Amino acid sequence: MIAALDVNQDGVLDATELANAPAVLKSLDKNGDGKLTADELRPAPPQGANGNPPPQPPPG
Repeated sequence: MIAALDVNQDGVLDATELANAPAVLKSLDKNGDGKLTADELRPAPPQGANGNPPPQPPPG
């Protein structure tokens, strides 16, 4: 949760980040129901340039 609010990624939520928290939290509400579920708070998996997961090295 802090990572979503910590825009400058310094590990601290400053006054500006706290002031922007309502907008950030609202943007996480993917289905717009006014509630945040664990799924909505979970970070998205990394995406490749074309929107697919990045390629994995061959096994072995």
